[in-house]
This record gives sequence, structure tokens and C-alpha cells, in this order.
Amino acid sequence: MKRISITIGVIFLLAFSVPTVAEYFNYQVHNITGDNTSLISGIDNVTISGMLRQGTAYHVYAGFENAAITVVTPLNTWVSIKNATDNLWVAAHATNVTMINDNVHIALQGHYFGTMSLTYSSTNGVDFFVRAFNITDNVQTGYKIGRTAAGAGNYVNVVLPLYAEVNDNTLLRLEIQNISNSDNVVIRSGAFELHYVHD
Repeated sequence: MKRISITIGVIFLLAFSVPTVAEYFNYQVHNITGDNTSLISGIDNVTISGMLRQGTAYHVYAGFENAAITVVTPLNTWVSIKNATDNLWVAAHATNVTMINDNVHIALQGHYFGTMSLTYSSTNGVDFFVRAFNITDNVQTGYKIGRTAAGAGNYVNVVLPLYAEVNDNTLLRLEIQNISNSDNVVIRSGAFELHYVHD
């Protein structure tokens, strides 16, 4: 009789008192597929032991090389880094970020980070800045970085960290500015990568 009552008590305790593993650790499991908009929410901290395998992420890697594109750069005027046919930048790999007429089209909102590297030549001593510009919101995104040209036959390189906080269907433009005079710049090669980080 005592054994039966203990067994019933244990069953009652397990059935009605002990939280499930999910309740105990307060986690939710989502299969994130399709439009990639599902989220794991309601958690303050997540610890993953082993491997976390991400199927895809919004990103673009684009560039060009062996070019000699003359870009007209009036004094203190931001101009697009592009060629006459608007197809200078070629996306070698991209997901939900594409090139449209030498502009960067970001389909989905979020915070994006990356880097641009640009090589150019111009008159010795002429200073140029480069930046990314959000056409959709009409605002500079991130900072501008500069480098002084070293002569028509000498290439210089500038590296620009990229940051963009954007809404759906945002257009970004990569730009250059001459802050010394109105001498033109010759674009030689360039590459950039941009990755989604979070909403």
C-alpha cells in the first residue's frame, strides 16, 4: 500500500509540478525557411555548443578591375563612381542585394556592414574623398574617407568601412569628391562587400 501511494505521488509530481525542458530554459524553436522573416524571440541569452549553420544571409560582393574610367569631378561636388553605361560595378555574388545602374539596391531592411576599396589616379596633390550615399533617404551613410592622388601614372588606394541602416528597397550610391580643384579622376579598380548584421 505504501509503495502504490509513493508511485502515485511521483507520477502526480511529474505530471503537474515539474516544468518541461522548454519551460525550464524558456526557449522557442523555429524552423526558419521560406522568406527568412521568422525570428527566435523571448530569449535574453543564447548559448550554442557545437556548430551553428546558417543557410544564407543578405549580402553582396561586387567590383571591377583593369579599368580607366574618367569621372568628371567639379570642385566640392559629390559624383557617382560609375561608367557611362552604368554597369561598372559587377556583382560577383549577391542575395537580396543587387546592382542597379551602378547603385546598390538593398531589398530588405536592416543594419549592414562592409568595406569598399577603390584605386584611382589623378593630378599629384589633389585630394579626394569617397563615401556611400543613401539615395532613398537623401543622406550620407557612414563616414567619408580621403586620399591624396599621386600623379596621372600612379595609382593610390582608399579603403572605406561601409555602414548602412536601411529600410526595404533602399538605393545606395558610391561617390567620390574632389576637394582641391576641378581635375578629373581616373578610376582604375574597385571592390566592395556588404553584409546584413541585424534588423
